[in-house]
Amino acid sequence: MTIRLVSHYAKDAISLDKPSPLANPKPRFAERDRDWNTSQYERWFWSRLSWNDSEQLKELDRLVEIWFSKGKLDLAVDTPHLKCHGDVICQYLKWQIERKGKSVDIIKPGDVPQAPPNRKVERRESIRH
Repeated sequence: MTIRLVSHYAKDAISLDKPSPLANPKPRFAERDRDWNTSQYERWFWSRLSWNDSEQLKELDRLVEIWFSKGKLDLAVDTPHLKCHGDVICQYLKWQIERKGKSVDIIKPGDVPQAPPNRKVERRESIRH
């Protein structure tokens, strides 16, 4: 059961960029400002959730429902492999799903799946001498 951050080119992914109500309302800044921009989004995000009737809250509820019906959710952003507003949204969704007693993993491009705990990993010898 997963939530994946994917590229906009992924088939059937739900976009988190405009015109989504969860899109970052601030303009993009230089790459060096990515952490600052993400923290600004997080502030805006939580302030919007304090309104019981916000578009953002309705969209988040819809995403949780999709996850429960499919057991997975693919969310599209411009840079899924980097820190962005999608990470904030994924953490919120994970929190909501786990509050309802289910377990969920968040997967980003480049994440390496971990080997199962009791499985031996076979090492191959190098052919170089």
